[in-house]
Amino acid sequence: MQTPTTTILDATSSFDEQEVLHELRRFLPAHLPLTDFVYQNPLSGFQNLHFHDGLRHASEILGYQVSLAPEAYRALYNARKVAPERLEKVLLEQNGGDDTSEWRERVLFKKYTGKSYPRIGALRATWKKTCRIDLDSLVHPTLFRILSGYLDQGVAIWKFPVHENGFLASIREMEKNSFASIFKTSRARNLLVYTQCDIPYLLDLLVGNEQLFKQYLFDQQFAHPGWSGLVSTLEAQLAVLLGGAAISLHDLIAFELLLEIDALDKHYGENWAPLAERISEPPVDLFARVPVTELSRVTTVWQEAFEWSYYDQVLASIQTRQPDEKSPDTKSFQAICCSDSPESTFRSSLEQFDAECETFSTPGFFGVEFFYQKAHSKLYAKCAPAGTSPKHLIKENAPEQNIVGQIYPTGQSHSFLPKQENSFYNGLKLITGKIRRIFKWTKPESRTHESRHLSGLTVENKSLTDRESGLQVGFTVQEMAGQVETLLRSIGLTGAFAPVIYVTGHTSGAQELYQAAHNCAFCSGNTGALNARVLSAMANHAGVRAILHIRGIIIPPATQFIAALHDTASDVLTFYDLDALSPRNREAHSSNAETFEKALDPAAKHQFHKPGIRNAGYLSSEPSITQQIIANHAGNTVCVIGRAFLTQNNGFKWPAYLSSYDSTTDPGSISLLNILKVLVPVCAGTNLTYFFSKLDNKQLGAGNRPEWHAMGLLGVANRSNGDLRHGLPAQMVEDHEPIRLLFIIEQEPQLVLSTIKKLGEHYEWFYNEWVHLVALNPVDQQFYVFREGNFQPYKSYSQIFPG
Repeated sequence: MQTPTTTILDATSSFDEQEVLHELRRFLPAHLPLTDFVYQNPLSGFQNLHFHDGLRHASEILGYQVSLAPEAYRALYNARKVAPERLEKVLLEQNGGDDTSEWRERVLFKKYTGKSYPRIGALRATWKKTCRIDLDSLVHPTLFRILSGYLDQGVAIWKFPVHENGFLASIREMEKNSFASIFKTSRARNLLVYTQCDIPYLLDLLVGNEQLFKQYLFDQQFAHPGWSGLVSTLEAQLAVLLGGAAISLHDLIAFELLLEIDALDKHYGENWAPLAERISEPPVDLFARVPVTELSRVTTVWQEAFEWSYYDQVLASIQTRQPDEKSPDTKSFQAICCSDSPESTFRSSLEQFDAECETFSTPGFFGVEFFYQKAHSKLYAKCAPAGTSPKHLIKENAPEQNIVGQIYPTGQSHSFLPKQENSFYNGLKLITGKIRRIFKWTKPESRTHESRHLSGLTVENKSLTDRESGLQVGFTVQEMAGQVETLLRSIGLTGAFAPVIYVTGHTSGAQELYQAAHNCAFCSGNTGALNARVLSAMANHAGVRAILHIRGIIIPPATQFIAALHDTASDVLTFYDLDALSPRNREAHSSNAETFEKALDPAAKHQFHKPGIRNAGYLSSEPSITQQIIANHAGNTVCVIGRAFLTQNNGFKWPAYLSSYDSTTDPGSISLLNILKVLVPVCAGTNLTYFFSKLDNKQLGAGNRPEWHAMGLLGVANRSNGDLRHGLPAQMVEDHEPIRLLFIIEQEPQLVLSTIKKLGEHYEWFYNEWVHLVALNPVDQQFYVFREGNFQPYKSYSQIFPG
């Protein structure tokens, strides 16, 4: 395994168009339309650097706010959120014992003033400085409106005339066949209609010096990173778009260059000098290495001390726990829930009300990756984690009825949102109903339901020739057996099966633009209902059970798997396919359903009174209730992979991601590898989306929700002619504390090390410390922290400063 590289970019003087486009895709924020919201690290382009080096470069190069100010850290210190002992330890580690007192003085008391100016935009700003012309204000309104119309996902009344050859070809076709023109002058229009719009040629007209081409394009595209990031992502994932629209970063840049030429021609005529002739000296190379400063060292000390002050409390809580005594051989029921934090509290509630039940956590796609095609729809919805490429297609085969908890979008033609009045009253009903249930002002209605008139799903593939769009329709029996075996072994459920096993997905049920951001992150922003139904159908298949029997997993004939969906916004649980239950299991389910209903209230209270939610209390105001609904993953800073006893009735300040794992049944760490392949990018991406949206909501977040303008259901902007906002709105991160995710894995350190080295590019998350990693050795019950490529014994407060 090679050590990850620490270079930024290979700075060259010659212009290589494909290389520059590749580099742009690397640094632009990756995001999909609102209906396919996926959490990702906004600074993924700097992830090949150590975390603090990456932050320093992102701040200097792109102008992002990537840390708290020293004064804010000092306020946390005074509030006892930064432990003095941990601060002392970090000072010793960062300075090797030299000048510790001097650095302590700087960290605690020195004031830092002065404003830094980012490198991005400096070259292109020459137009405004020397020519008194603002190309952004002249070009962006037209550019954004055309992009919004071309990529529209069902809002526009008039359909953009899409050409099969993509965006630029569509614009060219319009210009050829229209009396009116997008352009104000003839040169730009003629370049579009009669040439191939080569980017180097257009740049030569605008810039005039090949050595400046790359920096000019970075300046241009980062003047609207939202639209550029969306186009860059869609170029690789066109399947998510309706209407057959195809677009590329090349076409976007070429069209924007034409609009800039048109704006300059309109202002000056065609005899204007290129940019290179207007600058006395070239700007600082955009990606030249950024030196370490005193301020960056101070913020590094504070961030490490702040994070580890919290981690120390979490680890102390876990280290005192002991495995439960032998659990009963007969379980009343078993429930497999999602690893997402809302479900961790739901698991605890179930075990609180029924000591004989057993619960597990696993990523909410339940190990089955597929695209889903709704009846009478041409759209494929991805029911798998981001970064995966499903090879299978699950089809709905009912002609009329639709399943409860259906995949976005709705069945209406080109309609992704409910009617506005329905959304308002549904939201009002949701809020008032939640208040009544939590404080028991009225007796709550039943919140466990049986889904009726279910659509059938084509789960089994009976012929390998049955394919659509390159996808195999359904899974073969051998494939299904492999999927079920992998899941059961990964969570340690290989024996002592209960009569009924519930596979429980989740959704927020919220009717709002960012609905996908509140649904299951492991299902690319869809609900987990379909994955739960597919996994249950596989596990109930007689042929699958016969194969599993040969492989040593013997599921009793009387055991049945049932799918369920937990709506964490309305606190309602829906069960699916109950008509398949045997009479005996149907009777058992009636009793189990009462336990599920009882568990909903404590889980709702925990979510409603989540620590940090402003003004949460018995007389909470409506803004607090609204904030509770949208807060979602705020505060998620821990992911525990291990046995259930480690987190039962945990004392964590915030909810945690949980993943069931038993190292005693995984000597080769094969199951651990499969778990980490999914958990690392999804959980870490979610954590860093919150982290950076909190620190710089203006550039890395989505701004203020009341100011949003929906743009073709592609994204939101804070004004009708504005750039798309990526990241999260301020209301979702208001009470979030910027702390990196801590993975805690119950396995021998050397086995964990060998496993994470097999993760490929995901190994960078750990090696460069974009997330933290601690191994709990089940042999000696000691913690080991991962630093600089190796594990070393973890030292708590008492070990740092004994006595």
